[in-house]
Amino acid sequence: MRGEPLNDTERGLLAAALEGDGRAYRELVEPYHSELHAHCYRMLASAHDADDALQGTLLRAWRGLAGFEGRSSLRTWLYRIATNTCLNAIEQRKRRELPIEHGPSADPGNPIDAPLAESVWIEPYPDDALKDGRAGPAARYEPCARGPYESLSSLLEDSYVGRA
Repeated sequence: MRGEPLNDTERGLLAAALEGDGRAYRELVEPYHSELHAHCYRMLASAHDADDALQGTLLRAWRGLAGFEGRSSLRTWLYRIATNTCLNAIEQRKRRELPIEHGPSADPGNPIDAPLAESVWIEPYPDDALKDGRAGPAARYEPCARGPYESLSSLLEDSYVGRA
């Protein structure tokens, strides 16, 4: 199913969805829901924005379902739509004006043309969206713990060799 051509069940669901069957469409895209959400989250660094992007992705896919030619897998097609939706959201962010009361404070030592350093804050991924249902930092950072301790210790500038 992942990255492969449509199987018979998916072809049937696609045909029903093309005729306007919303349930068939939901069943067709449901297997990709969580990974598309994670993809949007990685691009947008915000769980709330990822929710919006996923909703936009699924709506665009529904509206453009007739344009799905089957030359790529459904997963690839959905990822392309999700990526474009996220890129559009990022572009919209750049055009938003910052209200004056939330802008930087005036500093007479900085010239007006000096570029501002933007701080980027990545929201933590919601615990309930984690694939295996486990919550908390231990589950979130477990993939890091599986790596070789030597490479992790070099990143952290600490010695973790021998710890279990």
